[in-house]
Amino acid sequence: MHKSEKMEEKYWVQRDMADNLPVAMWAHDNDLNLVYCNKKYAEFAGCKSKDEAMQKQAEICDTKGVALSKKMATKAFANQKSCSTKSG
Repeated sequence: MHKSEKMEEKYWVQRDMADNLPVAMWAHDNDLNLVYCNKKYAEFAGCKSKDEAMQKQAEICDTKGVALSKKMATKAFANQKSCSTKSG
């Protein structure tokens, strides 16, 4: 097996593991677009599948309708920028 094949296999194993976690998992890009979610995230967001959640850019919201995943991503990006300016 070539190195690229091993890397691809490792990617799919990790993706399968993430997809089947019993907790919601997701990722946003710098523009806060949903770029990955697992099955549990889709379920919490009220979608039938990960594909539907991605297509709709579905959000997990609190009882007041606040989009929690974007709120958390915004905080994470702010912390990341803060840390990079401190170390640079």
